Amino acid sequence: MELVSSDSTILLERLANQIHQIQNMQIALWVLIGLIAVSVIIIVIFIIPLMLQMKRAIAEVEDMSKNLNKNIMPKIDTMVSEAEPVVVKLTGMAGGILSSLSSIIEGIKFVGSMFGRKKKKQEANNG
Repeated sequence: MELVSSDSTILLERLANQIHQIQNMQIALWVLIGLIAVSVIIIVIFIIPLMLQMKRAIAEVEDMSKNLNKNIMPKIDTMVSEAEPVVVKLTGMAGGILSSLSSIIEGIKFVGSMFGRKKKKQEANNG
């Protein structure tokens, strides 16, 4: 009988150890669930203000683009249309100046070539 009670005592001790391990695992599981819940709460606390800030920023950008289209673009169009005749006139003047400079450069080249020919003739006559 003592052998049976010894075996049952060992079985009871093992069963008690397993129950204790299961209880420890349950505690660890609840701790992990708590940590996950706290992490989710922290993430939500961080993300919600971030999303609200992004919403405000997007609304501000939309307002700025509407302002640009409504107020600034007509002014730019007016400035461009006022500047266009001046630019056309300056372009024409610049073309005339370039044409004049081209003529002057051609004249200088011609005079230079004339002096070069005259000098060669003098050297040929002297030599």
